[in-house]
Amino acid sequence: MKDTAKSAYVHIKKIKEVSTDENPFRRKHYFSPKELAEYLSLPLNTIYAWTSQRKVPYRKIGRLIRFNILEIEEWLHNKKIDAREYWAKRY
Repeated sequence: MKDTAKSAYVHIKKIKEVSTDENPFRRKHYFSPKELAEYLSLPLNTIYAWTSQRKVPYRKIGRLIRFNILEIEEWLHNKKIDAREYWAKRY
């Protein structure tokens, strides 16, 4: 019984940590190109190139470019490559 209570306490503590995460990216819905580059660990020039080639979903607000984090996450998810399929096609 003690183990179950301790396990529940640890689980609740983890949920609270995630929900009160001080990560600034968790709270924002739209990123600037610089923030997206930092978030994806890519050079800023890559973000601008992808934007001009329309490879990444973005919004124009006047002259500003903004990226919806939910659309970016979905876009990344759709970019997933199955390694078995990839290697089966190559050889």
